[in-house]
Amino acid sequence: MFKKMLAVLISMVFLTTVAFAGTPDVSYHGLWYTYSFIWSNADFNNDVKDWDQHYYMHGDFTVDADFGAGIGTHVTMGAWGTYGKHAITGEGPETGVALREAYLTTSDLFDSPISFRVGKEHICYGDQVFDGGEDGFMGAKLSYGSNMLDVDVFSYRLEEGGGTGFIGSGSAGTDDWDLHGLWATVKFPETDITVSPYGFYRIREDDGPMWVGLRSDGSPPVEGLSYAAEFAMMMGKNENVTPAVDYKGMHYMARVGYTVPNVPVTVGGAYVAFTGEDPETDENECYESPTWGPYTFGFYKDWPGFGPAHLMKTICGFSLLAPWEPMVANLNVINGNVGYTLDTGFGPLDIRADFFNYGRNIAEAGNSETAMGNEVALMLKYTYKETITFGATGGYWIPGKYFGEDLDPMLGGYIWTAMSF
Repeated sequence: MFKKMLAVLISMVFLTTVAFAGTPDVSYHGLWYTYSFIWSNADFNNDVKDWDQHYYMHGDFTVDADFGAGIGTHVTMGAWGTYGKHAITGEGPETGVALREAYLTTSDLFDSPISFRVGKEHICYGDQVFDGGEDGFMGAKLSYGSNMLDVDVFSYRLEEGGGTGFIGSGSAGTDDWDLHGLWATVKFPETDITVSPYGFYRIREDDGPMWVGLRSDGSPPVEGLSYAAEFAMMMGKNENVTPAVDYKGMHYMARVGYTVPNVPVTVGGAYVAFTGEDPETDENECYESPTWGPYTFGFYKDWPGFGPAHLMKTICGFSLLAPWEPMVANLNVINGNVGYTLDTGFGPLDIRADFFNYGRNIAEAGNSETAMGNEVALMLKYTYKETITFGATGGYWIPGKYFGEDLDPMLGGYIWTAMSF
């Protein structure tokens, strides 16, 4: 499989080279990681034995070609998912290699700080506008970059409903699902502080939610202090339902960390809230991500999401910020953490302990309880000679009354290894 993938990549680079009648500057990159996910007692009932351990693996290979004059291509082939196919019987899961990213970038258009990109690419804006990191979105992006301001204006096809397969059939297929948006970043001189206003419009048939928000992060003029804060609200209307419903969801986030000067100790905290739908109103107050992607929470444990036990109760372990994900939608999170970094002489060993309090923002129909309980978690991550990372994290979740009475704790976590070149 690797030989086939490499042959395809080399062929694509060769054909592109011929098309440009020149020799590009070619560079090669790769990424590999494997996770061993483990969870136990996800139903909070020790009387029913439920647990699982499985492997999740990602591997990709990228070729970047620079043709000069600001023109370049980026192609990534790879595979990801759960692996466990029996080498003899063929039983068990296996995934195939596919085109994960492929785009053409033209920079410094007409000697200006403007660039244009078209193709399939990964996106991640802030903590919530994320493609998941495995498969990118198809589309186009126009960017402006300077010392004080960066701006991206883009249009992505989240889901193709028609395409070449419908040409000549007299049918356009189902409606496409598109995301149009703008993300700007203002950079303040002589500081590490940025402010990012943004707006998104997602359209599919007569369903057109819109998002407007403001995010700021960086390091204020206090040694060792860092922060991130964001507010976003949804607007627009869903006319696919009768009567039509207005979107009114909101998202709040504040995250702060402080590293003690001359001491490798960091303390921090966070507050994250996604409003939920109030059953007593005619509006839809449930907040969701424009992409329905994972909520990253800063990737503090090299995977999106909050505590590792909470993660193992989300669909596929991705913490998707979608209206149909009950463990993330309508969620309120309070976090406190403390970390220590040990210099081993061969690389840093990061140790972090977290406390999470989970709750519903809006009581749901038929359940007046909102307390989802508390989780304590521990993470260890070791980067050896700036080359390969080994990590382990685990959480112990004591459920709240939202799930019922006389319940038992849940365990969840994972072990991982990652390397890039």
